[in-house]
Amino acid sequence: MAAQQPGGLPDHQTRALSAAYTGVCAAKEPVRTPGDLARLKGVGGWVVDVMEDSFPGSSLDLSPPRSNTPGETGRKNTRNKPYVPRLKSAAYAIMITLYREMERGKEFMMRQELIDAAEASGLSEHAIGSNNSRNSRNDGYSYTGWNSMKKLTNKDLVKKKSNPAKYYLTEKGKETARDCLARSGLDGPAGPLTAASHPAVVLSD
Repeated sequence: MAAQQPGGLPDHQTRALSAAYTGVCAAKEPVRTPGDLARLKGVGGWVVDVMEDSFPGSSLDLSPPRSNTPGETGRKNTRNKPYVPRLKSAAYAIMITLYREMERGKEFMMRQELIDAAEASGLSEHAIGSNNSRNSRNDGYSYTGWNSMKKLTNKDLVKKKSNPAKYYLTEKGKETARDCLARSGLDGPAGPLTAASHPAVVLSD
């Protein structure tokens, strides 16, 4: 079992947070989104995943407020935009994968097939499954993008039902997935990555 610091965190997590803190302190630009945080030196995937809920939303405009300007009301409305997974995040890959399979006529996906298909899509900069070399780091920490599923279900974008679990997009999730596709520049549900380098995924229960 990993040694723990007095605060209760394992050593590797303490080191990860310390490195991230150093990176944030050294940042020359404001850290306004999870994407900004992920680009900092010393900040790993686990820290981004833990801190993502500290940001009001990836689609939020966090520019400094400007008073007495015509756009002030519009800026307040922007702050109420719904959560949209950031580009190249595990949640982003999961949402688009579920949507693509839905468009192919698949009503739901099992956990492992969803992980495998999301990994094969190449849409996430982090590994999604636990048994992947991209998860391993020199400090001994293993990051899994599947943790983002909890946020997707909490935000009512993905539903989980039955045992074994089956995952499918809600109506709200379908809208968000279409938004992800539009923001990414992918030219349709299949997307150029799948069409060019990956054959259609045939999934079985």
